Amino acid sequence: DGKVKVLDTSASRPSVQYTMWCCSPVLSVCVLPGNERVVSGSTQGKVQVWRVASGIGGAGDERGGSLVCEASAHDAPVGALATVRDCIVSGGWDGMLCLWRVTLQERLQLVWSKAAAHAAEITCLAVSPEGNLASGCMGLEMKMWLLQGGGAGSSDTPEGELSFQEKAV
Repeated sequence: DGKVKVLDTSASRPSVQYTMWCCSPVLSVCVLPGNERVVSGSTQGKVQVWRVASGIGGAGDERGGSLVCEASAHDAPVGALATVRDCIVSGGWDGMLCLWRVTLQERLQLVWSKAAAHAAEITCLAVSPEGNLASGCMGLEMKMWLLQGGGAGSSDTPEGELSFQEKAV
């Protein structure tokens, strides 16, 4: 229905704390570190970052959050989202993986992408405590991606930027 709802689960009966109204149906969500921003992935291929007024777990109501920034991330729906460090990973039904950072100017900056990371629609992402990524798709395939960079840089990315390197499973 194009809504992202943040629930307060601290009570015995969860209640809606915030509702954000999106431009199209939402397929995926994640929360950025700090609990002040929620990310949504839409059927239109957009990644949207929302600010929750008092943070998740704060005293909110159904006023909703405000849209911080968005990007047309994929040529197909965004099937999965995850966070690694201060970045967002998006997986699309176009088989592409993208790594995004919210800049100080509150824009989504593409840090790394891998076209055809999967031959089918990406439907799930999981991140290990070390920051490594697992991705799965409708083609009955799962891949592991090792986190690279974040300090020394690499030949594929600017100094200090993050990226992922595929690992054989």
